Order: sequence, then structure tokens, then C-alpha cells
Amino acid sequence: MKLVTFVAENEVQQIGALMEEEQTIGVLQIGAVAMDGVPSPFFMDMLSYLRGGNEARDKALAVMKYIAGHSPPNSRVDRERVKLLAP
Repeated sequence: MKLVTFVAENEVQQIGALMEEEQTIGVLQIGAVAMDGVPSPFFMDMLSYLRGGNEARDKALAVMKYIAGHSPPNSRVDRERVKLLAP
């Protein structure tokens, strides 16, 4: 899983992971809300994710699988339409 920090058109910094084809980013927080109904503390920013350790990694993998299978609204963004930031 390749994680990225990015800013989209709304200028809000978010974290995501590259989808399999690496042209699309799965937005972890949006996927988590779609999957669980609540935001995840692991996906507030990259530091929160890193502090979450294995639990955060497992959650991110589950969210990415959910995004790939269900395509919730706004859970994917085109890599070319965002500004990638340093992790």
C-alpha cells in the first residue's frame, strides 16, 4: 500500500492510498466514514496514521478494500487533480 498526503480542490489536506492502477487515490477518511459511519482517528493526518501502528495499517487496508468494492461517493480522486505533499 502506497500512502500519500495530498490537497484537493477544497484545499483540505488529506491522506489516502494509491489504488491498484496508481492513477487514482483512495481517500481513507471518506472511505472510513462510508464503511463505519464515523471518521477514524487514524486518518486525520499522516502522523495520526503512523502513531496508530498495525491497527491503523489494518484499518487502512480494510477501507481500501471497501473503496475498491463499493466505490462510495467522493472516495476516489484522480491523482492528476490533486497536489501531492510530503508525507
